[in-house]
Amino acid sequence: MKYSVVFMAIIIALSSLVTVVVAASQWQISTVDSVGDVGSDNSLALDSSGNPCISYRRYYDYFNGDLKYAKWTGSAWQLSTVDSGGSMGGYTSLELDSSGNPHISYDDLTNRDLKYAKLTGSTWQLSTVDAGLVEVNSLALDGSGNPRISYFEWTNQNLKYAKWTGSAWDISNVDNDMGAGEHNSLALDGSGNPRISYINVESGDLKYAKWTGSAWQLSTVDSPGFVGMENSLALDVSGNPRISYRDVTNSKLKYAKWTGSGWDITTVDTGNVGGDSSLALDASGNPHISYFDGNNSAIKYAKWTGSAWDISTVVSPVYSGGGGRRNSLALDASGNPHISYYDQTNGDLKYAKFVPTQTNLPVANFTATPRSGVAPLVVTFTDTSTGFPATWNWTFGDGNVTNASVQNPVHTYLTGGNYTVSLNVTNAGGYNSTRKTRFITVSNPKVLPYNIGVFRPSTHMFYLKNGATATAISYGVSTDLPVTGDWNGDGRTEVGVFRNSTHMFYLKTGTTATAISYGISTDLPVTGDWNGDGRTEVGVFRNSNKTFYLKNGTTTTTISYGVSTDLPVTGDWNGDRRTEVGVFRPSTHMFYLKNGATATAISYGVSTDLPVTGDWNGDGRTEVGVFRPSTHMFYLKNGTTATAISYGVSTDLPVTGKW
Repeated sequence: MKYSVVFMAIIIALSSLVTVVVAASQWQISTVDSVGDVGSDNSLALDSSGNPCISYRRYYDYFNGDLKYAKWTGSAWQLSTVDSGGSMGGYTSLELDSSGNPHISYDDLTNRDLKYAKLTGSTWQLSTVDAGLVEVNSLALDGSGNPRISYFEWTNQNLKYAKWTGSAWDISNVDNDMGAGEHNSLALDGSGNPRISYINVESGDLKYAKWTGSAWQLSTVDSPGFVGMENSLALDVSGNPRISYRDVTNSKLKYAKWTGSGWDITTVDTGNVGGDSSLALDASGNPHISYFDGNNSAIKYAKWTGSAWDISTVVSPVYSGGGGRRNSLALDASGNPHISYYDQTNGDLKYAKFVPTQTNLPVANFTATPRSGVAPLVVTFTDTSTGFPATWNWTFGDGNVTNASVQNPVHTYLTGGNYTVSLNVTNAGGYNSTRKTRFITVSNPKVLPYNIGVFRPSTHMFYLKNGATATAISYGVSTDLPVTGDWNGDGRTEVGVFRNSTHMFYLKTGTTATAISYGISTDLPVTGDWNGDGRTEVGVFRNSNKTFYLKNGTTTTTISYGVSTDLPVTGDWNGDRRTEVGVFRPSTHMFYLKNGATATAISYGVSTDLPVTGDWNGDGRTEVGVFRPSTHMFYLKNGTTATAISYGVSTDLPVTGKW
């Protein structure tokens, strides 16, 4: 992993990708972060899907800076602060483990400590590796994801190596010569043995350290002169080292390759070039190098074709005053280069992605997982198009265009049906489309018939009608008000009560009960699936201010609706799986059902009736009804028809649900 240098820092933000296509060089340039002076000491890695991840620094002043981390989600940059409070984030070095979790080594410039950060879930775990005048580090992960770090220790002016044992950092000296390691780069071979390229700033030599299993074997790669600056190390498939580096004495960017018996050294570019060189090898072992060209204030890219170096300019200028402008290189699975760099002219972190020139049409194709299931069905679509498409336009068949321009979208089908999916892809050569008929099959969830029931206050018994049978459940006390809901999301309705005296809900789920304190003693209880997650939450209607208070996890939604003499009702009036509110006005026996910004008025029942609601026909939409205490009759409205059911006694309170 290449080291990265400079003094800068950062804060949490979310930034959309803004792409500028540089036609001559085929580089797509985007701004990752532009809030403050950001992007120095950056380090780039690609996840398994080829999405870029970048560690970097935000600079406030010499004594203050943040370590930050940027991750491309597929549609936007997600930015987070890793460490702050002082001058953090010097010389960041980033690696991703096999699960895609980021690991970062960096300098705490306030205390001059070497630190290490690891993302676990949503939390960054921070630790100190070595304390006291530590600078310039490089990180690698072994096969188990354990960190290894090479670094320069100022106190003794030598190169050191830290290895995490699983419980502590094992620190050893690599080269004790004065000035060894001020610029260093670490890589691990297939057995996890460390290899380090570095400069001895006293002699100016480029050196190479190899762990034999029992000792460090040190050798000189290039000398004399000041030749080993800003080096970057990579190992080929046989474990042989390759090193890019800056020869300051001779004004050259150089590349050294171990042949098995000696170092083969070639010149890549000449002039004030090679600043912050970053090396990567493609699948064929060919070297790719990004670096800063101080003559032209440009980020440049060199690629070995097999017989010569092909050099191109990525972007220019990045700094009006010259000097190395901090860049980091990674190759994707196709061998295309990706570069993060610091645009010092604007104080921004930038990202460059190489897009090969296309002369042939792309060929559209895709897969999906899963292709069938019960609504709501979440489907992940994977683009398998060939010909390097640059844009994607999906049609999912249900009219929902969310994520329609994402390469690998995730789409949710809310209702049952057979859906035809189309994909149109484009590149510089043109466009191509594919259409797969009835590609996704979605079934509606099994709808249990909505049934009626009653709660008898005198005996605090629920009697739940299920066809020709009835279930009796003793629950609560005689002064309670009944509630029902799908408390655990299993698709079946359970019972519960609201106790006015203590404004407590007691919700029965099987043999267990959940107690929730909510509202005040004069409230009337309501229940519903306010967020569409399939679980019923509680709420209250406060007559005094004609306001619904709906509990949704730890938050509350307030809705002013109706008048103080109304009785509250709730239901999914439009079939979108989210519960809305409404009221029943006894004086006019009118239902007023709120559906977003609109309301539906329905005249039904008589003034002495008690309101009920339910999906009487299983179409996913809630209808209204009434319970008439004088005759203990339910009257359930279903479109233009009504169903009358005699159940309970005149002192009962009505309930409905999918028993």
